[in-house]
Amino acid sequence: MKRPKFDPHARIEAQDNWVAPSTKLAVRALKLRKEPGYKVIIAGSRHIDQTRAKKLIHEHWKTACGLYRSHVTHIISGCAPGPDTAGIELALKLTGRDAVKFPADWDGLGKAAGPMRNIDMMSCADALFILWDGKSRGSRHMLTLMEMRNRPVFEIELG
Repeated sequence: MKRPKFDPHARIEAQDNWVAPSTKLAVRALKLRKEPGYKVIIAGSRHIDQTRAKKLIHEHWKTACGLYRSHVTHIISGCAPGPDTAGIELALKLTGRDAVKFPADWDGLGKAAGPMRNIDMMSCADALFILWDGKSRGSRHMLTLMEMRNRPVFEIELG
C-alpha cells in the first residue's frame, strides 16, 4: 500500500473502518501504560543468536530486576529476531504472563517502522533490558529513547 504524500494544509477526514498502523500500536501502548505493574522492554541486535540471548537473559535477569527495584509484571517485545524473540519465549516464565508484542509494520511504514515501534514501546515501558553489539542503529535508538526519559537501562554490550 503506497502512502499519500503529506500535505500539511489538507483537510483531514476520518473513515470509520481505517486506523493507521502506527496509530494501532500507539493506542495499544496507551492501554498498556494504564495497566498496573512494572513493564520492561527486552530488545537487542537482530544478529545475536536466540539461544545465546536466552542464556544471557537468564543469567542477568535477577541483577536487572535489582536495578529496576521492582517486580516485573510485563515484558514488551518488538518481535525482531534474536533478543526480542528470546524475550517473548521467556516472558511466561519470568512474569507469569505472555509478552506484549509490538511488531513493526515494515510493509506499511517502510524504514520508519522500526523507530516508530520503538517510540510506542518506550511510551509504555518503565525500563529496558538490552543485548546489543554496540553497532545496531535500532538498538541504539531504543537505548537513547529510554536514557533520554531517565528510565532504568540494563545493558549487555556484546562486542
